[in-house]
Amino acid sequence: MTPDPLAQLRDIHPPPPPSWWPPAPGWWILALLVILLTAWGLLAARRRHRNRRFAREAKRRVDQLWRDFERDGDSARLAKALLVLARQTARSIPLHEQAAALPTDELLVLIDATSDSQLKAALALDKVARLLYAPTPEALTKTEARALFVVTREWIRRAGGPLWEV
Repeated sequence: MTPDPLAQLRDIHPPPPPSWWPPAPGWWILALLVILLTAWGLLAARRRHRNRRFAREAKRRVDQLWRDFERDGDSARLAKALLVLARQTARSIPLHEQAAALPTDELLVLIDATSDSQLKAALALDKVARLLYAPTPEALTKTEARALFVVTREWIRRAGGPLWEV
């Protein structure tokens, strides 16, 4: 008798389970994409933070100017400091560089124009110019100083555009 051929068969050995390392090419691509997106996000956040630095500093300085005015009541110093800050702001923004070189009366007209003439309604613009340059100037009232402060602060904020929304 011939031996049974089925008796000579061995059990089926399944292949070993696939290892988790090295990952398939798709996982490598996904990992690279995640790394690149993370790096891009960090660089964009850093650039945005750096671009907004002047806006944060300008906002802090404007608020400090008003606190100084409330403490000492020196409207000439407030007006000078606000106009200096407005010129620095204009100089830091490419679209407004020419505004930094404008004479004071023209800069005030520009600032007033962006506020829908709120400044002109609250005080005479030539009074600010006299305050800055006259030997014995007439001080601004607190209401006039507040109007100059609010309009100039808003102009500084608007001049910086959407990046300045701090």
